[in-house]
Amino acid sequence: MYKFKKLYVIALGIFISFLMITPKLINEGSKFAIYKKDPNKTYIQTINKLPQTPTASHPLGTDKMGRDILARLILATRNSILLAFSYAAISAIIGIFIGIIIGNLKFKTCLIISKPIEALQTIPFSYILMLIFYYFAKQKNYNILEVSFTLALIHGWIKFSFITRNNTLLIKNLDYVHASKIMGANQFRIIIHHIFPEVLASISSIIPLQISKSLTTFEVINFLQHKDKSSYPSLGELLGYIEMGREYFWIWAKPLIILLIINIILTSISLKLKKHMKYFISS
Repeated sequence: MYKFKKLYVIALGIFISFLMITPKLINEGSKFAIYKKDPNKTYIQTINKLPQTPTASHPLGTDKMGRDILARLILATRNSILLAFSYAAISAIIGIFIGIIIGNLKFKTCLIISKPIEALQTIPFSYILMLIFYYFAKQKNYNILEVSFTLALIHGWIKFSFITRNNTLLIKNLDYVHASKIMGANQFRIIIHHIFPEVLASISSIIPLQISKSLTTFEVINFLQHKDKSSYPSLGELLGYIEMGREYFWIWAKPLIILLIINIILTSISLKLKKHMKYFISS
């Protein structure tokens, strides 16, 4: 089991590292580039701002502004995954921290504190998302981590805090936890050794589903906002070509297929984690 745990951590580290270095791999000026095209550079002066079909120098063609679609598609996939992944991860960290604190309070106090949080949960996430995206789109430097942290801090942590709170309320009343208290274990030790591993086991299978849900929601909002963020390509932006009809199927079908594949992979990961993660953590 230890080997599997180590393998998961290594795979996650490689995946995050790859996301971070992707812009260097898709760059005209980088010596490490595997595709020497700048996703933000205009290569062709388009006629009537219409996309151009694939050529030898531009395998997936160019968009309505003459930019290389393959370069933008790769970077858009990276940006979309990084935003959804960082949002889910930060939400989980904040939610677990708050949930454990609330769950360790007296039951009545826990209920009183939970009520305002439940009220926050009723605010439509799509409205918050549109406002945040609109605000950051106006900034000169569009920082993905700033966007994900802001969204997580405003709304993302709530779901994870409730799951953590419920698990904490259940676990702290189990016999082996009471036995630990009798043997002299303090509250911090109980949280670290008994509550946190169990909470993480239940949360781990939810995170991939949260990434999947967030990814789809983010790209739908990007599509609806009709924003052409030249320095921040997104799958939602490329999906916008669907409005030009079937004639440009060769553009908008690609981000649609990528979203479908990512969601299938994340769902499969969630099912695997749900089955095995509890044993990985406790081993």
